[in-house]
Amino acid sequence: MSRFFAGIRTSISIKLLLLSELLLIFTVLLILLSVLPEMRGQIVVDIQNRTLAIAKTAALQLDGDALHTIRTPADVNTPAFAELRRQLMRARLANQLEQDNIYTFYLDPSSAARVRFGVMTHPKPFVGDVYPIRQEMLQVFANGAAAATELYTDEFGEWISAYAPIFDSRGAVVGILDVNEKADAYFASYHRAKWLAISLASLVLVASSIIGWIIVSNVVMKPMRAVHAGMDALRRSEFNHRVELKTGDEFESLGETFNKLARELNAARRVQASFAPRDIPSRNGWAIAALCQPCDATAGDYVDAFELPDGRIAVVVADVTGHGLAPALLMSACRSTLRALAGLDLCPADVVDRINAMIIQDLTDGRFITMIFGILEGDGRFVYCNAGHGPALALCAGRAQVLAAHRPPVGLEWPRDPGDAGESVITLQPGGRLLLASDGVTEAFNVENEQFGEERLIEIAADTAIPHEEVITRLSAAVVRHRGLREQVDDITILCIDRVS
Repeated sequence: MSRFFAGIRTSISIKLLLLSELLLIFTVLLILLSVLPEMRGQIVVDIQNRTLAIAKTAALQLDGDALHTIRTPADVNTPAFAELRRQLMRARLANQLEQDNIYTFYLDPSSAARVRFGVMTHPKPFVGDVYPIRQEMLQVFANGAAAATELYTDEFGEWISAYAPIFDSRGAVVGILDVNEKADAYFASYHRAKWLAISLASLVLVASSIIGWIIVSNVVMKPMRAVHAGMDALRRSEFNHRVELKTGDEFESLGETFNKLARELNAARRVQASFAPRDIPSRNGWAIAALCQPCDATAGDYVDAFELPDGRIAVVVADVTGHGLAPALLMSACRSTLRALAGLDLCPADVVDRINAMIIQDLTDGRFITMIFGILEGDGRFVYCNAGHGPALALCAGRAQVLAAHRPPVGLEWPRDPGDAGESVITLQPGGRLLLASDGVTEAFNVENEQFGEERLIEIAADTAIPHEEVITRLSAAVVRHRGLREQVDDITILCIDRVS
């Protein structure tokens, strides 16, 4: 009889254990099914961002008028082809691309369904050869905005391509720059992480068979929910949230670690917020307003306006690739360096060159900094150096002038020609306006995957009847309305400067 009841008790324990195992298996699968696709999707986004950044930066350096002359194999022997190929080679080496992963295309004049090769870094050129056109290429030719493909597969592996427009001196798109990135190496680490996660999950399941469903329910699930709630709060940038666990085990330690991380992130946010210009100088006929909205706890954007010892006003907008803690640290180094150099009575081009020399070693993992730095003179002149940054506009009487780039972004090797001033001067009359912003404004997407774009920005900023502070407010609100239900995925920075007298 005693053996009978012992058998019943064993049977019930096994059933309860199996029930707890099923619950845990379901939980683990749910986590894996939600996390792994996000990891894969993030890898794709990272490759797209990298290829887009390379394509856009390299395309800015290409001479569209020269590219327009490259159409047949005979053009390989021209100085224009040699110079364009040298520029592509420099971009390829700077970004560690394979030689057949960067080249230009132009539209086939005989067929809208294909393009032809222009300039490339291959040992054996094939100028004029046809290639079937992709939908993203058509978009770039049509609207002049860079675009990246989704992940696609061919006989050589999985790829992502980015296309950036190349403009001639009239502003017309005469070709596109194609940058390809093979995804195999990126996904190798993803697969390792996937199998590591599966292995760890299997170990957890084996251990849970010994621990039992009661311990799993009371000692694991409850603390996990508390930690998950804390991570959700962290994702929403609610850094005052605390995980309160008194379990006396690793979960309590994890909760304390989370709380420490939340406090440190909050402190980092406060420290970076202190970098924001508080007493923006408005003198000598200039009126200035600034805004910086990070998409995370910390920002990779930098905006500043400060008075120089001689009474002139220095202004800067910079954007470190990416967002979060790493770009924020680089931004801090950039800010400190620029503040120190700005007081040395250097021209803007020399300031940018020295910043590049001082922090280029810190810009690892393919990061760089787009920047426009300038000095506002009392007579209405704006002397500036643009290191691959945009949007940067001068507006007067409803018309917009793009402040073109003088050099590649900070972090990319660029030997400056001794005869090149590396900067420009424009003069603003009363009623004129400068608008410097980060690409978080123009590249904000809505649910239809449509960018905010430069036209909407110009439409708001060109109305010089509204004051500079109102421009900031309206532009920020317009971006929020355009984005709709989509989250902010990049830092937003705006600097509006009015010539008032």
